[in-house]
Amino acid sequence: MIKSNLPQFLFMSNILNFDWVAGKFLLIMLCATCLACSQKETDKQTTLPAQTNTPKISLGEQLFTSNCTACHSNTTENGVGPGLKNVTKRRSKQWISAFIKNSQALIASGDKEAVALFNQYNKSVMTSFSFNEAEIDSLYTYLEKL
Repeated sequence: MIKSNLPQFLFMSNILNFDWVAGKFLLIMLCATCLACSQKETDKQTTLPAQTNTPKISLGEQLFTSNCTACHSNTTENGVGPGLKNVTKRRSKQWISAFIKNSQALIASGDKEAVALFNQYNKSVMTSFSFNEAEIDSLYTYLEKL
């Protein structure tokens, strides 16, 4: 008999009366069943549609992070200026673009929303940005995502 530290019953094949051919067959069937089940689960998974705006959102996020976060959050939390989450639901793209490019000109024109924001935030003057249309579009797309 083989001397080992393993329990003796592991070497008593006559007690287990295990048929190795049947064991191999069961093992193969188990593997085949697992493969079939995993394939069904893979087939059930849906893939998300490709985000065609991903580069635009990335540029917008980069512009926001490097130019806006000193005064604005990307949540609803206010700072020196308002939190910008859902701003695209409250203001048009044209209005946001005009405010970003020159908020003081918009305020001076008598725009009620611009004047109200200016007064609400202690008449803090927002920096004017000379973003081109592609940058404004990217920033707007990022703000829409918030």
